[in-house]
Amino acid sequence: MVKRSRSLSRQFAVEILYQMNMRQVDVEEILTRYQTKKRVDQDFLADLINGVGAHDIEISELINHALTGRFVEELDIVESSILKLGVYQLKYRYDIPYKVIIDESISLVKTFGGEDSYRLVNSVLDGIAKKVRKLECDDQNSG
Repeated sequence: MVKRSRSLSRQFAVEILYQMNMRQVDVEEILTRYQTKKRVDQDFLADLINGVGAHDIEISELINHALTGRFVEELDIVESSILKLGVYQLKYRYDIPYKVIIDESISLVKTFGGEDSYRLVNSVLDGIAKKVRKLECDDQNSG
């Protein structure tokens, strides 16, 4: 049995979101192309892409509130894609611990983003986690 990797699925999700930002693409067609990739959790990948798309306005609003003096539209495409992916998981995927989401997002931005982008991603996602995962964050900080 092939082990499915959520980390690899997140990496491919960033690639897909980047492509979607650069040009008009058919989401189903692009997801079909990624079905040939080994070790990818296809259901998780599709959920990430469809979830970010379905909740883009709300996700962008949360990011904009967490940014100081900037808007998500002003960010580098890689940074905004990773932030949107992270915020979607924080807000809608309670089965994934918030620390895992933040750690994975930082890892992605260190791989794909600018040199200091990880600071921005960490700061924004940490602030949003404290809002949308208040109980979970409080439990972690008190224990």
